[in-house]
Amino acid sequence: MKLNYVRFKELDSTNNFAKQYASEGGALPALIISSRQSDGRGRMGRRFESNEETGLYMTVVLKAPKNNAFLRMTALSAVCAVESIKRLFGLQTYIKWVNDIYYNSKKVGGILAESFFVDDERYVAVGFGINLYTEFTGELKDIATSLFYGYPDSYTLNAQKDVLADNIAERLLEALEADDLTPYMEKYRALSCVVGKRVSFVENGATYTGTATDITDEGALVVETLDGSLKHLASGEISVRVER
Repeated sequence: MKLNYVRFKELDSTNNFAKQYASEGGALPALIISSRQSDGRGRMGRRFESNEETGLYMTVVLKAPKNNAFLRMTALSAVCAVESIKRLFGLQTYIKWVNDIYYNSKKVGGILAESFFVDDERYVAVGFGINLYTEFTGELKDIATSLFYGYPDSYTLNAQKDVLADNIAERLLEALEADDLTPYMEKYRALSCVVGKRVSFVENGATYTGTATDITDEGALVVETLDGSLKHLASGEISVRVER
């Protein structure tokens, strides 16, 4: 599939624009890139800091795949991002279930996959936010980081953004055309920084603690709680915190 590129200096959110773009009949699949976002979003309505030209802020928007891959869209996207970072920059990042990219035990990026309808047809917008040179202060400094440090010249920064955006988008489109998504889910498990760790999570107002034991082929996190029961956690329902 040929990608159509749409670039902006600033948007409120690349996912928001992607939905508007598709609803107005824009050519798909499309890659929306913005140098800044004034209202970047993560899962559960959390704000994603992206008001500086120091990161990659992009969305891939397309018609929903027919193979029901949307149920695993976030997992596929995370694998594509981690593999692209490794291939291009030689840096090993990991995935904190379900949608966070981690580097040196801190968050370096996030993914927000959203489905929406235009008339009766379903579409998907997958947003990526990856910190390249962003410097964090205060409390964020303890939990967030960037792939690189210092400020490069604009040519270097833009070149890194473009090559990373292209690689992620192409890998994602290739993944969505695959007949068998099992290999991607195996990679997702292998790249997890949660499996085997003690985690706590909130579900329906109750807090649970246990050990993350596996991730299913559908993308659910399996947690053995302290009372020995197994919980299968679906994305969008809960928030997981890895205990140190």
